[in-house]
Amino acid sequence: MFFDMAITHYMLTFSSSCVTLVLGVLLLGIRIPRQEVLGKLRKARAYLAGAYFVLAASGFFSYFMGVEAEKDYVLMACTLFIASCQAFLFTVTCITFVRPAWVTRAIVLRHLSVIGVVGGSLVAISLLPEAGELFPYALYGCVVLYGLQLLRYVHLFRREYGRSLQQVEAYYDEEENHRLRWVKVCFYSALVIGVWALVSIFAGSLLYCLFIVAYTAYYASMVYRFSNYMADAKFLIPALSAGPVPAEGEISDYEQRHLSEKEQRLKAALERWVADKEYCKPDVDVESVVVSLGTNHNFFRHYLKTHMDSDFRAWRMKLRVGEARRLIEERPDVSLDEVCRLAGFNHLSNLHRQFEKIVGMTPTEYRRSLGGR
Repeated sequence: MFFDMAITHYMLTFSSSCVTLVLGVLLLGIRIPRQEVLGKLRKARAYLAGAYFVLAASGFFSYFMGVEAEKDYVLMACTLFIASCQAFLFTVTCITFVRPAWVTRAIVLRHLSVIGVVGGSLVAISLLPEAGELFPYALYGCVVLYGLQLLRYVHLFRREYGRSLQQVEAYYDEEENHRLRWVKVCFYSALVIGVWALVSIFAGSLLYCLFIVAYTAYYASMVYRFSNYMADAKFLIPALSAGPVPAEGEISDYEQRHLSEKEQRLKAALERWVADKEYCKPDVDVESVVVSLGTNHNFFRHYLKTHMDSDFRAWRMKLRVGEARRLIEERPDVSLDEVCRLAGFNHLSNLHRQFEKIVGMTPTEYRRSLGGR
């Protein structure tokens, strides 16, 4: 061969550790506004930076100790231990992006304690004089536990990711799945890296070197994605941190006795709200509308269900589509992008989807049916 694989492994390990250390410092340097609602995001950054520093430290240890990737029991044990820690820290980070309320200090400490006990035991066994006899059995047992750990994290992430989509949908009336999709990509990419780490334990130096390159590139991409998340954080975190939408409750006796009066006030407030085209303002959650109308969530829901046979999101969407339809009819020179903005849609794809659902044709088809371009 044209190069020494052992030297290549050592140099890659050292280089990757340096890069990972720098990336961890850069991650901590990402500015997060000092707002209470973004507190969980600062914790996610700390967990993620911890994963970077732990990996960098393990890489420097491996380099300066001069262990061989394919032979040393200590390195095999440390690789599995570090992979287990990384799997947890990345899972916690990704769940924090989509369900901040799930992540608590107690959960983090409990998981890390279990990982520390199991992983530390494996490393201790690898250091014993009789490791050649005991270590293979302990290693295979820990590999099984690691596989179960990954399956558990997949289940947790899928569950919390699904709940977050429901919560964002309840908070905002448009489909905002695209704002969270990158988190799912990051999580499953981390899962691939985690599986690769497991395979690399039993593989030769070449695959291990490729693994080092792959996880270094992935860690760099995570810093980039985290910094870009700031653009969506102010939009998503309030929805993801909010409590569940209030359940539909009974109208109180007092409200029942004064129902007609309250209905009249709410009807007048809604008429003003529609006349002012407040429904064209994007990114306004239902609770804010309820407060602006001077009522409460249960009574508002009761009123819409009783008098309009609809919920608020569907009703507001019909108003927005109606406004888009009016703009297309009365202003044929206005682009669909402008129609989208003026009618209160965040994205042109949402306008197309909702317009076709309610009108029966896309905005473009509707404009053509009117003889427009």
